[in-house]
Amino acid sequence: MEDLKEHFIFQQAELFFRATNLIVDERTKDIGEFLEGRKELDMSLEIPEMVNGVFSIELYLKCLHYIRNKEMKRLHNIIDLYNSLPEEDQAEIRSRYRSTKSSDPNRKEFLNRNFDDLLSALDRAFIEWRYIYEYSNHGRKTSDMYRLILAVRDHLLAIKPDLKNANR
Repeated sequence: MEDLKEHFIFQQAELFFRATNLIVDERTKDIGEFLEGRKELDMSLEIPEMVNGVFSIELYLKCLHYIRNKEMKRLHNIIDLYNSLPEEDQAEIRSRYRSTKSSDPNRKEFLNRNFDDLLSALDRAFIEWRYIYEYSNHGRKTSDMYRLILAVRDHLLAIKPDLKNANR
């Protein structure tokens, strides 16, 4: 019988990715209205965007790890989860990240962000952004987070396409 745990992990990651997309859509609309001078810029969704986005990356990485090893990693650190993957998976995720266009083409400084710098920026973001009031020097916000989400998700779907259709 097929192991359903990987499907459950993937579906949970998809829910947090969907929440991230909804927040990004709302923030994009807000930024447009701000640039048109119709409203003040509202940054209140920045924290939920980071928490949901980074958590989706974490779950996608855990899903990939589970597919490869049939065990769960009980970590929240993106770097440790990424480094626990086989080298082939790491290389494919890096390659997919480099070939994914930035979600914000107006921010040229992020278009060629070093992959390792991005992992460092996101490493503890799930912990630090959830409890941002406890961290005076919390993690950095990054617009390239979305590119990493897509790179990991696309790699997962390339090796296990049936994940997308599970539990719909």
